[in-house]
Amino acid sequence: MKTTSIVVLILYYWLGCCYSYRDIYKKQRSPFRRNWYQQNRVGSKRVRSPLAGKLHFSSTPEEQKIVSIGESFTLSCDIISKPHANMYWNKNGVRIPQGASSNLVDEQRYEDKVSAHRRPRVRQSSQMLQLFIDCFTPEKAGTYECVAETDSHRISHSTVVETGRFPAKEQCNSNGMGARIYSYTTYRIEKSGTAVQLSCRAQGTPTPTISWYKDKKKILPSTSGYKLLANGDLVLESWHLNEHFFLFTCKAENDFGNDSISSSVYLVSNKK
Repeated sequence: MKTTSIVVLILYYWLGCCYSYRDIYKKQRSPFRRNWYQQNRVGSKRVRSPLAGKLHFSSTPEEQKIVSIGESFTLSCDIISKPHANMYWNKNGVRIPQGASSNLVDEQRYEDKVSAHRRPRVRQSSQMLQLFIDCFTPEKAGTYECVAETDSHRISHSTVVETGRFPAKEQCNSNGMGARIYSYTTYRIEKSGTAVQLSCRAQGTPTPTISWYKDKKKILPSTSGYKLLANGDLVLESWHLNEHFFLFTCKAENDFGNDSISSSVYLVSNKK
């Protein structure tokens, strides 16, 4: 009798656990819960959704910024993505063009074209996007939105820029625009033997020229193992190397100035 009672109790306990886990699973899979996560992951750096696990901000500008007339400033946002994400700025819902006309098109990346039918890749990277606002005027006030998107995810962060009461202490000089890099790859993690594309996009008047360096040596169009793209990006073509870490420097320059950034590449083994 006692044995039978114990068996019945165990059976009831087991069934209770099963139904509890089933209910939890249904709640996690429910459209309401999924929609809540989707609504709260966009434009927020505090709410992290499981759906946005492969695309999130690592740094963003402040949500409100008061700027004096005549002041120059920069808005910057940094993301971590897998795979590569397109990044751009909006002002009051309208996309802001940056750089040369060839940089405005969200074309398929060169590395995706040459690696489309090869082994799986890691495709994890960190990217920086900056917006340079010179000689601020009241007309430049508004809501600036940093947007990053892949084929399946989209995140954004907004900054409201308002006009301050007092003019800038120093007079703004907008004659000529020195070269400035506004978008670039901070680091990239990829499997050895696959193509790796590092971004470096610059703006300025006149249009800047972009050069890449490794170990302080300039990479030329004739340098083996590399491809220099017209938009300023550098492609490492299907490397099979023993080294696992590489540091590259991108330099943009024109008649009025120059700018440079560093980009790291971590290659991992193909062995499972």
